[in-house]
Amino acid sequence: FLNEDGEEVIKAKYDSVWQFKEGLTWANKGDKVYLIDKNGEVVKSFNKGVYSPLTEFSDGLAALSKDDKVVFVDKKGEVVLSNSKLKYGYYYSHHYGVITYYDGDNWGLMDTEGNIIVKAKYNSIAYVCKDRYIAQKDDKWGAIDAKGDTVIDFDYVGIAQNSTENSLYFILNDKNKVLLINESGDEICKEEFSDVNFNVTNMFYSDVERVEFEEDPTLSETTVAAVDSICGEVYE
Repeated sequence: FLNEDGEEVIKAKYDSVWQFKEGLTWANKGDKVYLIDKNGEVVKSFNKGVYSPLTEFSDGLAALSKDDKVVFVDKKGEVVLSNSKLKYGYYYSHHYGVITYYDGDNWGLMDTEGNIIVKAKYNSIAYVCKDRYIAQKDDKWGAIDAKGDTVIDFDYVGIAQNSTENSLYFILNDKNKVLLINESGDEICKEEFSDVNFNVTNMFYSDVERVEFEEDPTLSETTVAAVDSICGEVYE
């Protein structure tokens, strides 16, 4: 690892590493998985044959697979949550005390104590910002809050929350047009877009597939400014 001045602060001695989040990261070497801090000090070591990191740290917790189960550890590397509803082989996100979980058929939400908040009834759930999740139900996409209440109706072919305003969403309608809407379903822009370049997450959720948009080198600041000017009253 290098600091911002290009100076080596943690020697290159690991087979692979993750990026730092909340001052901690995972590092693999041989038959061990290490939880290390920004000084390179080992916080906890794990047997690689038993444990495998699944997520970075978020709100003080990170997920690992343990044999055929999924557990969450705190910043000391201690297991604080192990629940039978957490199935191996799936990604789990943790934000603000809420965890997405999979029951083998569908996705729901639980708290860090393992209590079910939202029963597993969605084909997919993805955290996008505080108290907001994009979800798929019956081949249509919408958005819910952390209690499971619908904030964007499940009427769309695809959806993404990627705006300067957390309450704004790009949706893909049945006409294959991308629109910018608010949580009341009102269109914010009169323009209909054929494509959107997501410079932050590069992800768009659709019932067809999750599309990864490549960076477009032809895009300029003028192009971005032109889009901003269309919805200037919103961003201001």
